Amino acid sequence: MICFAILAHENEQILAQQVRNIAQYNPGSRIILYNSSGDPNFGRSIENLLICPYSRGPLAWGRTGRVLMDISAWLRETELEYEYLVYIDSDVLFVKPGFDSFLNKTMQGYDCMGVNMHQEYAPGVWNPGQSMWREWNAWQSLFGTDYLCGMFANGQIYRRDLFRRMYDDLDKVRLESLFLSTQVVALEEILHATLAVRCGGRFRDYPVPTGAFIRPEQIMTVPEVKIAQQTSDVYFLHPIRRMAGDPARRWITEGVEISVPVRRTWKTRKKGMRRSSAGKRRIWRKGITRRITRRITRRINKKSIRPFPNRRLLIVSKTAVKKKRSLRQRRGASRRE
Repeated sequence: MICFAILAHENEQILAQQVRNIAQYNPGSRIILYNSSGDPNFGRSIENLLICPYSRGPLAWGRTGRVLMDISAWLRETELEYEYLVYIDSDVLFVKPGFDSFLNKTMQGYDCMGVNMHQEYAPGVWNPGQSMWREWNAWQSLFGTDYLCGMFANGQIYRRDLFRRMYDDLDKVRLESLFLSTQVVALEEILHATLAVRCGGRFRDYPVPTGAFIRPEQIMTVPEVKIAQQTSDVYFLHPIRRMAGDPARRWITEGVEISVPVRRTWKTRKKGMRRSSAGKRRIWRKGITRRITRRITRRINKKSIRPFPNRRLLIVSKTAVKKKRSLRQRRGASRRE
């Protein structure tokens, strides 16, 4: 049995839709809400949703390191039965069934799994790790290790036996103090991963196809959702925009595809033309110049503007200019004679 821990702080309608989506593709699973909104009534009207009583809020972005620790304490008290705990945000949606079979297959010989799950012994290119190494003196006394571990927050998976013992011999008073003073970015991506490995957890990264559809920021599109539905080992996606009218969300939940209007800009117009880029730019500029010239000419002829009020404005054609030039040439020739 799978236990899903959802971190949510807004938009109860979207949360209810997510709970229905999880229940549809993962029948028999348990769903827990960590309410970080600060509103004690948030989520209470949603069916099949357990609310962690130790929820706190509002929590700032990147300052949600305590969420799994609070959920772990409540799960120990309630003795809730589950085999895997999966940590997700409220902008996650499933696109196909079979996630439990996927976990049984990929978790053989492992206790935890996450996107970009890794171990560091020195600062690298990973930004949250760099911020942790800057405060390593304070955290090393808590961890008691010469390394830190990390993985992306969404989609962290722990076996029940590992999750129960991660916080057993931890100095929780010291940890609470660090929660108040730390400036570590995305602590939730480091703290629980390090505690899991610290107590002997065997870890692994997600399979490549799965991890490709669990990313930090770039919103999922309908074509990507369709690809995910046809890709093996891909069962849920992150992030899906938390808006009822989002095209990807509507495609997943309703099977409705919305055509997104394309704004007609110079870049979109260029794609339909067969000329070279330089040629296209020349044509575009030439057209703009002609339109501006015609507009100015009409204004001058209507005497609506006078750029040089003390001078007489004459709009002459090229033929008139040539005639005037030839007349001057003839006059000059006659004078020389």
